[in-house]
Amino acid sequence: MRDLVNLYFKGHNVVNHHVASFNDFLATEGNPNSRMQKIVDEVSVQADGTDRGIIRITPDKDSREGMNLIIRVGRSRGHDGKIELQSPPTIHVGTTEQSDMSGYRGPVITEADGSETPLTPMEARLRNLNSCSPVFVDFTVDQAESAETPLENAELIATETVKVCDLPIMVKSKGCSLDRDVVTRSLQLESITDEEYDNYLRSQKEDPRDPGGYFIVGGTERVLITLEDLAPNRVLVERNKKN
Repeated sequence: MRDLVNLYFKGHNVVNHHVASFNDFLATEGNPNSRMQKIVDEVSVQADGTDRGIIRITPDKDSREGMNLIIRVGRSRGHDGKIELQSPPTIHVGTTEQSDMSGYRGPVITEADGSETPLTPMEARLRNLNSCSPVFVDFTVDQAESAETPLENAELIATETVKVCDLPIMVKSKGCSLDRDVVTRSLQLESITDEEYDNYLRSQKEDPRDPGGYFIVGGTERVLITLEDLAPNRVLVERNKKN
């Protein structure tokens, strides 16, 4: 049994499920159908859940001024209401163009002079900083004749990419500066050997044996712990028999 366990952990680390789950969530070039994108695709302000991925703004009923606007944040949908998978993603992490991740180097920090510099996990620990990357969303604004006008019949009037938040980045995930692919791009190499990768980690004051799987918030390492709840969102009260 011990041999089987040792064989398993030669190819998988103990926090692999943490890193794999976060990579599936993260909107990166190699993950166009990320969970972040799916959340944006399903945004709806309608009580019945219609108009997913868009927000309708209508003039005040008591006012004759204003326009009927349709703000699209999700990917385009076909006439059947399904996402057009060939349409480009509308949410990006660390860059305004998800199709071009060649310049992505991981989390950044805005210095006092307004300049942005790469932020390594060790620097975040020493300076008590949050290891985060900016999140951008593509907004498309269309003008409609009425509140019932379909999106395909509306007139495009503006497009803009807006930063919506800063997302904590899990150490050793696809969005981290210590990720193997990110390191390879940083060194401007086509590939990198295990020895070269370990040497790079040591140069960044990191332990090559550190599996990652945690966040750095305020300079402190924090990890999400799975908890099995008997009754979610319910308070359980038991009578103390001794009293």
